[in-house]
Formats: sequence, structure tokens, C-alpha cells
Amino acid sequence: MPPNTVAEVALPDGRTFEVGSGTHRWTTAAPATPSTGGAPSLDGPMTDVVDRPDASRFVRDGLAEWDADFAARFRRRVRCAPGRNLRDPLNKVPVAMMERIEERLRALG
Repeated sequence: MPPNTVAEVALPDGRTFEVGSGTHRWTTAAPATPSTGGAPSLDGPMTDVVDRPDASRFVRDGLAEWDADFAARFRRRVRCAPGRNLRDPLNKVPVAMMERIEERLRALG
């Protein structure tokens, strides 16, 4: 916080604090990402894909068909985070390949 300022901080767990200038840190659990309850998709929560081995395999296999090096980097670097969808980290994948992956995920129902 800049000098001579006051702010109210609201954490995801509901706690609030009024703080003054300086550096402040809090630790709190991340909110759970709600499942869509349906078939996993590129636009739904990434957890819907990660939590299903068959869906994860479809994504991995689809990426490897397009570019094995990209698929390996994707597995090493992309991390699941609350509220994150799968489409964002796949922004360099050709649209046709993303559509094929989406079709495979939709077929899982």
C-alpha cells in the first residue's frame, strides 16, 4: 500500500481487514471451482477435464497429434487453477484441432 493510504481487503474466505501503508500478506484456501456437472469442455472449468482420466487422455492425445513438443510442454507447464478454463492455455492450437478435442470431450457426456 502506498504511504498515507488505507484500504479494506476482502479475502475469498470472507475475512476482511482494514490495512494501512506497507506490505501485507494473507494465506487462505482457494475457493472450489464448481463442476458444470455435464460433459467436460474447453470453456468449462479445467477441473472437469483434469478430474476425468478419459477426458485428460483425449486432450493429451489430441495435442500430441498436432505437435508432440507442444503437448509435452503443455503437460509440464500448464497448471489447473480455480476458475481457469482449458481454452486459454490452448490459444496457439489451430482451431480445427481445438474443435476435434472439443468434439471428443462432448462425446464423453
